[in-house]
Amino acid sequence: MLSNNGKVMEEVRDSYLTKGIRLLCLAIALYHVLALTIGRGVIDSHFHRILSLMSFLILGFLAPPHSGKSKALPLGDMAFLLLSVLTGIYFIIISNRLIGRYYFSYDITNLDIAFGTMLLFLIFESTRRFSGITVLIITIITIGLCSLGSFMPGTWRYPVFSYGQIIDVLTLSDKTGAWGIPVGVTSTYITIFLIFGGLLNHLGGGQVLNDLCLSLTGNARGGPAKVAVLSSAFVAMVTGGGPSNVAITGVVTIPMMKKTGYKPHFAGAVESVASTASGITPPVMGITAFMMSEMTGIPYVKICAAAIIPAVLYVWGVLLMVHFEAVNTGLKGLSKEELIPLRKVFIEGGELLLPIGTLILMLIIGYDPINSGVGAIATLLFVSLFRKRNRIGMWQKILMGIEQGLKGVLIIIFICSCAGMMIDSLFLTGLITKFTYLLSEISAGSIFFLLILAALLCIFLGMVSSLVAAYLITVLLVIPILNNAGIPIMVSHMFAIHMSNVAFFTPPIAVACYVAASISGANFWRIGWTSMRLGIPTYIVPFIFVYWPSLLLIGSPMEIILETIRFIIAFVCVVAFVQGCLLIPTNIAQRVLLFLAGAALFFPIWQINSIGLILLALVIVWQKREMGLRIQDKIQ
Repeated sequence: MLSNNGKVMEEVRDSYLTKGIRLLCLAIALYHVLALTIGRGVIDSHFHRILSLMSFLILGFLAPPHSGKSKALPLGDMAFLLLSVLTGIYFIIISNRLIGRYYFSYDITNLDIAFGTMLLFLIFESTRRFSGITVLIITIITIGLCSLGSFMPGTWRYPVFSYGQIIDVLTLSDKTGAWGIPVGVTSTYITIFLIFGGLLNHLGGGQVLNDLCLSLTGNARGGPAKVAVLSSAFVAMVTGGGPSNVAITGVVTIPMMKKTGYKPHFAGAVESVASTASGITPPVMGITAFMMSEMTGIPYVKICAAAIIPAVLYVWGVLLMVHFEAVNTGLKGLSKEELIPLRKVFIEGGELLLPIGTLILMLIIGYDPINSGVGAIATLLFVSLFRKRNRIGMWQKILMGIEQGLKGVLIIIFICSCAGMMIDSLFLTGLITKFTYLLSEISAGSIFFLLILAALLCIFLGMVSSLVAAYLITVLLVIPILNNAGIPIMVSHMFAIHMSNVAFFTPPIAVACYVAASISGANFWRIGWTSMRLGIPTYIVPFIFVYWPSLLLIGSPMEIILETIRFIIAFVCVVAFVQGCLLIPTNIAQRVLLFLAGAALFFPIWQINSIGLILLALVIVWQKREMGLRIQDKIQ
């Protein structure tokens, strides 16, 4: 009896805690929407960053990523929660003094240093919980370098900074350190877009996108895998997170692929690579598009437009991989009974596609990303009232959607705060200039070798930290050298984003593959190595647009069109060579011809391109003849 009463009391506490978390999420979401629309220009940007970061610290300790079965808040988290509230109140009280330090001379006090230290401690603990120990270690080492200048050899030596100076720069200065550009971007654009993504998912938009892809490609050869690629790409447009995208779409697509004959490790690899498109697919682009706009001054809409063709090539390459795999293994599409008619998709849920259309249209017209995101949210809430099934439990769906979106922000904002502190620490020591000089010397003036070094650095940083941190650190260390070598700013930044993004499916860490392994039941390493093979086109794309920037819409319309068509065909040759299949499985001679055709299409000389097209046509005719002979043999 006592045991049953205990369980009832625990359920009641869990219920109160869940409701409290969702109400806090609602309050945070409403604040951000109102502050970024009605309050824009009224609320100081630094004050907004303080309120935003502190509210997410409180939410993070109230809703930690528990691994245990109990949802009751532990005493330790209650202590962190109390410290977060006190620290937040203190920084709100002194915000005017911090904002005014550029105009008036204010000395920091011992109490300022104490609460600055507390803020660092809370950010470090939140980073450990939501992003892992690796990011935390890198951040602490980078900050620690500020005190080690006297131990550095020769030209690497720099002044030693006191503890008070370090805390001052990292926590007590206006819009720098913990409050820097990364947190500024997260507390504005990213929060709005992730709220929209969470609401769209819980109000049924994610399912409609999946059904749309199922209707369009489900009956094609290897249909379920193509559904996985396209649905993941569509969902990626609004979620912006590779591993989370695997979790959202993979629970549907991976079992579907296994059911139609794909091996578990291949199904997991397809989902891992397809979902990683989230980092380079507009409009969210794993939030790096917003970061890039702030760092470069390039309009956000122009960045999204430039990202379209590389994203299409990425998805095209993965689609070709799964298609040729299906040809090799003789897999078919789904039966008519398993398909959802396209007409039915639009009749039963077409209105839930309108918010995405609203978002894209508002961006094209010229509205800024924040107003466009808020407009998309308003449209989503409005169209969700049309149907009775959407209105049933709508309030709970809204609360759950906001909760999902803000928990996505939790994963990002603490990394961004750490990234801001790492950036200022590197600037404080002057190590950025020295490291870029070292890379320049190692590359010996070779742009290609420099790109290889930059790619390896991006992938490594993407493995041990995150897409955002990897991009921001690469911006500081490598991109200036690329720009000095004559590579345009748009191109160099896009290169860093793409190469950091592939870390999601590149072993040994490959976070997206871990999520896929948990769903598919396959071995992580088999998924990882298969993902790398499927992702070969995605490793190539960044190098292509460095040498042919027309793929980023830099050039004349005719040049852009012709180069895009050329690389679409080149990818057919490259993937067919890798998979050993075109119309049917290839023999050795055909495979060699496909390799030569692909190589010829990568040359910037039209005569050599023509040779590549002729070789591809030769293989197609050859295989068509073989197919005809096989049919005749069957008839006889």
